[in-house]
Amino acid sequence: MNKKGSMELSVNSIVILVIAVVMLGLILTFVKTRMDKLTITNEVPDPIAANAGNPITLNPETISLSQGGKTNVKIGMYNTHIVTTDPADDGTLTNVKPIFKCTGGLNIVVDQVMPQNMSVDESTVFFTVLRASAGIKGDYTCKICAGTDKVTSGTFACAANPTIEKDVFVEIR
Repeated sequence: MNKKGSMELSVNSIVILVIAVVMLGLILTFVKTRMDKLTITNEVPDPIAANAGNPITLNPETISLSQGGKTNVKIGMYNTHIVTTDPADDGTLTNVKPIFKCTGGLNIVVDQVMPQNMSVDESTVFFTVLRASAGIKGDYTCKICAGTDKVTSGTFACAANPTIEKDVFVEIR
């Protein structure tokens, strides 16, 4: 038996094993640094609680979308309805959902939002997915309002009483 040959085989095996361990370490480090830079979750914290002085709040405050892209936004709304003398008017807004009306040809579609009922002086948070269905790159001012189908039966429009609305800044990139 050739002892020199078996020693070379043993040294070669050790060298290959060391190189493999080093390469594995480099690959794992590279993957870990790339994964740390990714935002895996789309969890958006709740906005500041809406109240009579600030009936619409949102998080994030400024909305940034890529053309045709989507983003998650949480919108807080507060029912500031002034109850009238009409006995049928208890101030409840039924089937409320946020509506965006933008200038400059931008069309923001509110996807995946559940309409909710809101009693007088009640605050609620809507989780929405916003999508820019039309618009070119640039900065836009949009009006967000509490839309309801109470008056228009099925077609959502901004509620007249109360007028719950806020101007928001939207960037299309």
